[in-house]
Amino acid sequence: MAKLEIFLLFVLQLEGISGDASNVYHTVGDDVVLPCVGPSSSSCRSVIWLYNDIVHSPTKSKVSDGNINQKSVNAARLSLNTDCSLAIKSIIPEDAGRYTCRRGNTDSEVHLNILSISPSQPAGDAAKDGNINLQCSLWKYFTRCLNNRFVWINDVGTELVGKNVSDQKTSAQIQCVSSLTVKPLDNRYTCQFFEGNTMKIEAHYTVLSTGPPASSPLSFIMLTLNITALILMVGLTVGIIRTRGRKKPQKDIKVRFAADDDTVDYENDGERSAAAALH
Repeated sequence: MAKLEIFLLFVLQLEGISGDASNVYHTVGDDVVLPCVGPSSSSCRSVIWLYNDIVHSPTKSKVSDGNINQKSVNAARLSLNTDCSLAIKSIIPEDAGRYTCRRGNTDSEVHLNILSISPSQPAGDAAKDGNINLQCSLWKYFTRCLNNRFVWINDVGTELVGKNVSDQKTSAQIQCVSSLTVKPLDNRYTCQFFEGNTMKIEAHYTVLSTGPPASSPLSFIMLTLNITALILMVGLTVGIIRTRGRKKPQKDIKVRFAADDDTVDYENDGERSAAAALH
């Protein structure tokens, strides 16, 4: 019985390592923490983290004797927590793969799967119509995509028809890929990745319109007011200019003198001087 219990415990440990619990799913840009399973210890000085991007690829060292390998391509984004878990900041697709934590005599594996969504170059008639292709990719360690599927959903929750592509290899990692052709409108699209009937991860993308912004009643009213104000300013300016052009300086000054009982008006300085001499 003791041997049977040990065997069952060994099987359960293997299932914990290679089963679904060892797979974690994240989207590009996330900060992730990969757990290190093994005997508890007050120090991580003996902990080693190893990495493989694809099967049979050379194993790369991420952490050795509790220290980050500074020669690693993503060393600046790596850190080791006090529980010996490996933290990765702002993940990119190339971070996907198999991570192995070696703690004492125990190895624990974590498969990091990363979902990305981005526009790709339009092809065929889509280019003529001004449409764009959205590409949803799951970057992963070696696992076939036969039982996997993608579901595309628009911003009102309607499921859309996309194209599934299986087992593409870009760079080193295996990808499951799906594409969707859309018009460049201000809409949000969601890509969901399923294993069987279980959704594992989803990513979102907002397509920004490349055309002129749609007019609204408020924007039309503001435009009308601005045009009216401009016309009034131009009219006022023209009126001021015309008024100044018509106004002439007054050269002649009427001077009134009293001569006996009569009042005489003189139109200029010459007549005024003559009148003054007579009096």
